[in-house]
Amino acid sequence: MSVTYVHCSTSEGRSHNYHIGGTTVNAFVIGEVGAEDDFWLVGAEPPEGSPYPLLTGNILGSDGTPLFKLVRNVITINPGDCSRILSQGTGYEICYPKNADEADHLIFRINTVLDITPDKPYSQNTKYVTTLNGNFYNNKGDLVFAAHAGTDEHIETSTKHALGFSGSFGFTGGMSQEDLEFAGLVLQSNGAIHQRMSGAIENQRFTLDGKAIYDAAIKNCDIDIFTGDFAIRAGAHFDTCRFHFQGVAGNVHALALMLAARL
Repeated sequence: MSVTYVHCSTSEGRSHNYHIGGTTVNAFVIGEVGAEDDFWLVGAEPPEGSPYPLLTGNILGSDGTPLFKLVRNVITINPGDCSRILSQGTGYEICYPKNADEADHLIFRINTVLDITPDKPYSQNTKYVTTLNGNFYNNKGDLVFAAHAGTDEHIETSTKHALGFSGSFGFTGGMSQEDLEFAGLVLQSNGAIHQRMSGAIENQRFTLDGKAIYDAAIKNCDIDIFTGDFAIRAGAHFDTCRFHFQGVAGNVHALALMLAARL
């Protein structure tokens, strides 16, 4: 499957859009979203009026090796020793060093500007626009998504994708109904939920934040909760697990216990 998009538009945002290879959308999902060992990238629509895009993804090198994981613009796991370099305004680029003798190698770049449309009231004619430019590879080293900016703007993709989201998706390719359901969950959480868990999980300690639990049998685990950004779907089962509430979630848990004691 290979698809090219040239100057398309769907599901434009209230105050922010992504401009990807000439295509304008309010949100996008590319690749094997949620996978720990393959490429994916999500651009969620930020809160109204915010100039900051919300990018979350798992980025690999051209040889298929993991480079870094990005959660809402922040590098959280970084085996490729990559650097996030801020530019003017709200843009940034992410690079990794090829070797000790060469300059940093660009992985992708984003740039956000305020776009003004003439002949409309100011409250209606201004939107932030984030341009994405880069090449992205899967775990086999195949180029599966390319966003070309400049005079020859277009998107080339040979992986799963969904462009534009307003409760349902605009342009889609290669995604099952389950993929689309999870992609919608990721976008609705603005990228805070971004990892699927399923199957038998026993005798582990893990953080529940960021995860969506699908058809999982979780037994004898210690589970940390800090923010409460997670989803439990049908078929999930917990057996003899210990939950540890910390941070913001710890405050809510303590309040709930105090209120329950007064009943």
